[in-house]
Amino acid sequence: MAEDFPQLNEGDTKIAIWRLFSAMNARQREQALKSFAKKQGFSQEYLFVWFQSDFDEDEEKSSVPKRLDNTHVLVEQDYPLSPVDEYAYIDFPTFYKYVSSKIQKIVKESPEESYLLDLLAALEEALDEKEENHILMDKRDAAYLIGDLFSMLGRRSSRKALAGFANKEGCVEDDILISFKADLDEYEQTQIPKVLDDKHILLEYDDDVNEIEYAYLDFPTFYEYLAKEVAAMVKSRPKDVDLLDFLAQIRMSLLVNPTIKKHAVAFEVEDTP
Repeated sequence: MAEDFPQLNEGDTKIAIWRLFSAMNARQREQALKSFAKKQGFSQEYLFVWFQSDFDEDEEKSSVPKRLDNTHVLVEQDYPLSPVDEYAYIDFPTFYKYVSSKIQKIVKESPEESYLLDLLAALEEALDEKEENHILMDKRDAAYLIGDLFSMLGRRSSRKALAGFANKEGCVEDDILISFKADLDEYEQTQIPKVLDDKHILLEYDDDVNEIEYAYLDFPTFYEYLAKEVAAMVKSRPKDVDLLDFLAQIRMSLLVNPTIKKHAVAFEVEDTP
């Protein structure tokens, strides 16, 4: 069945990728290859290359013709280079073939850019990695896990965890891990199902027996689950009403002003039985 959107044919797709690199200067070509090796997109004027990690779920639904997986790139050529905006979904080997042929040509014509060959080799290695079968949990299971996390943490450690969340810092307890973008380095970002952005947290469950399970929760959903747990803790023990202050700090950080990077959230609590 034909796809119901304007498509670039094979030849035009190759030309679009070649045109993309031709429109760049040497520095931009270097940046593009480094981005592609991280499975991150790059654009130049009316030409775009997109990877799965460039979109969150809502953006993907509204801005591209069909869902992009982690084995393809989306090449987009917009008007006026085409009569209308046109698209091509190509697998990693085909994408690498087109990029490689252009880089080889550039280096042949401009030997001073031979360092691009090392970046090209890094791109080949990155795109040749075998796709892992990551297990994604549903939101119901994620909510249960967050409840389990607070049950294991106890009241004192829960305060420390909440203070960390207000600073966009994750926590780990036993086999449950919560991470924010700042918690992960570049290598760790490549080991998870998709790149973690600054609008989501990553919840991982690793019991050392089964495969690791993951959930990406946007900040409003994560806050909703936290609020439910904190409310239950305060209801069962009114003396812990100070937990609501931590919750307010999290709301301010994640929902009201998500651009704030750090908050001076102190962890001070009396020793209580």
